[in-house]
Amino acid sequence: MTDEQLPHDVENELYDFNSDMERRRTRQEGIDFYAGTMAKAAMDCKHTLRDLKEWFPNKKTTFKLGYYGSSDKPEVFKEHDKGEPDIFVFWGDTVICAVEVTGSDRVIMPASVWIAKHKMDYAKQATFPIAFALYYLGSRWFLPAAKVRQWAQKPQTITIAGYSEFYHVIDPAHLSKYEALQEWVRHQILGHILLKAEGVISQVDGLTNAFAGNSSPF
Repeated sequence: MTDEQLPHDVENELYDFNSDMERRRTRQEGIDFYAGTMAKAAMDCKHTLRDLKEWFPNKKTTFKLGYYGSSDKPEVFKEHDKGEPDIFVFWGDTVICAVEVTGSDRVIMPASVWIAKHKMDYAKQATFPIAFALYYLGSRWFLPAAKVRQWAQKPQTITIAGYSEFYHVIDPAHLSKYEALQEWVRHQILGHILLKAEGVISQVDGLTNAFAGNSSPF
């Protein structure tokens, strides 16, 4: 029996098989793409972590990696606090800020910056400020989440390697050089220290007023 003589249902079966194989191939290409992306992201994260440790060598400032910052495994579909930053910055036992390391080695700046919506959703509900360390081909940049909220366009669907996701798109004019990350983290540390100092001053003022009124606070 020739191809021309194949029954209609057999033709459909062959067509479905070919379509299924194409979907499998496309899916595998997507998984391979994200596997490579995650491996690069993990390496970039280690570079930023190294920089932070060099910039802030004091023992009070410590750093903890988030899940995706510590894994280069291609677990594309794994859920883990979606949008969680890669590096958490601690002062003592308090998280004072966090850094998300992202970008693409396929992009040469200047070009539009894409920030995934779920990363901004996390930043919006976080109790500490978050910034982005952006790695592109031949360059590194810095962008606080606050600037994304201020300047981003309405989220739009962008498809990468067969997967569609919502992204905020930012004009590259709002980027700062990567080294600005150091000053941003320093500002967060100083702000935290000042808040703690103000709390101590308020307690001292309370004690002073209590003694002045001849009433014991104890």
